[in-house]
Amino acid sequence: MKKVLLIFALMLFSMNSVFAKDFVDLSESYWAYPQIQALADDGVIAGYPDGNFKPDQPVTRAEFATMALKAINVENATAKETFEFSDVPSDYWAHDNIQRAFSFDLVKGLPDGTFNPEGSVTKAEAISLIMSSLDTDPMTLAEAKKILEASYVDHASIQEWFVINAAKADALAIVVKVPGFENKFEPDKQITRAEMAASLCNMRKWVQSRPNKKLAEVLTPREAKGVELPDVIVNGTIATIPAGSKIPVVLVQTLSSQKNTMFDAFKTVVPENLVTKEGYLVIEKDSVISGEVFDVKYGRYFVRNGLLVLETKSITPKGLEQQAVFKGVIDTSKEKKWYEKVFRAIFKGEKITLEEGIPLYVQLNKAVKIDLTNGSVID
Repeated sequence: MKKVLLIFALMLFSMNSVFAKDFVDLSESYWAYPQIQALADDGVIAGYPDGNFKPDQPVTRAEFATMALKAINVENATAKETFEFSDVPSDYWAHDNIQRAFSFDLVKGLPDGTFNPEGSVTKAEAISLIMSSLDTDPMTLAEAKKILEASYVDHASIQEWFVINAAKADALAIVVKVPGFENKFEPDKQITRAEMAASLCNMRKWVQSRPNKKLAEVLTPREAKGVELPDVIVNGTIATIPAGSKIPVVLVQTLSSQKNTMFDAFKTVVPENLVTKEGYLVIEKDSVISGEVFDVKYGRYFVRNGLLVLETKSITPKGLEQQAVFKGVIDTSKEKKWYEKVFRAIFKGEKITLEEGIPLYVQLNKAVKIDLTNGSVID
C-alpha cells in the first residue's frame, strides 16, 4: 500500500512539474512576478524551452502584436481591415497576429510599407499603441505636460508626439513603475518582456470598460436565446464551463457495438444554442463536437452484453476555423427496469445501437473556457 501511495505521489509531482507555469529565472519576490504569472496562466505569454522567462530581454514588434492580442482575447477575432507588409510574408509565424493587431489599431506599419517584425519596441511606442486600444477622455498638451512634470524627472525627454498618450497612460496607471526607477519614464528605452507583461496587465483592466471603437465591436459578449447551461462561471467576456457539465448533442451517424471498432471516429452537433443564465451565447447551435470510440465489445447471447464507450476529443465552434480540445465522455447506457436488469444479467447478449439523430450528452472531463465575444475556445 505504501508503494502505491509513493507512486501516486510521484505521479502528482511529475504532473505538477509539467503543468506548472513557474519560470526558473523568476522568484516570487521579482517585481513583475504576479503580472507575468497571470499572463502565463492565461496563455498570453510563454517562456523558453530551457524554462526561463528572460524578463530583461527586449520585446520584438511581432511579439508585441501577439501578446497584445492575447491579452485582451481577440487573437481569434476576424480582421476587418488588413494590410500586407512587404517584410511579413504569409508564412511568417506572426503574420495573422500582425494582421489582426493592425486591424484593431494595436500596431502600425512604417512609412515605407514595412513592419520590421524582428525590430525592438521602445517604451514610448509600446505605451502609445496600448493607449490606442482605449477610448479615453480628451486632454490638452498643457494638462499632459503638467502631469508628467509632476511625476518624472526626465519629462523633458518625452517627445511632443507622445506627451498626451504618456500622461493619459500615467493617469490610468498603465505606465510601469520599475523599482528604483519610479520617477523615470525613459521613453526611448527598449521595453523588456517584464515591463511589457506588467503594462498589458494594466491595459486589460481598462480595455473591458473603455475599448476603442474597433475593439468594442468584438469585445461585446454575444447574446442569444437557448438552453441554459447551469453552473457556468462568467468573468468579463470569458465563460468557464466546469468539468462534469453535460452538453446536449445529436449524433450524426449510426454507431453500434456490433459494427464499430476501437478508435472509429464519430461526430455530433449541438442541436440548440447553449447560453449562460445571463443570456450570453456559450456554444452556438450546429457547433461540431468530435471524438472516437474509446471501448467497444460485441454483444453475444449468453456470453456478454455489448459495450460502447464514446470519448469526445475536440469542438469546432460554428463559424470558426478553430478546432479546440473538448474532452468528455458520452454515456450510452440505457435506463432499465429491475426485471430488465435481471434478464440481461442472466442471459446477456444486449446490443447497443445509437441511431443517427439520437440525442445524447457529453459529460466534460475538463473545464472549458469560452470567449463570449466570438465563441472561440481559450486553450
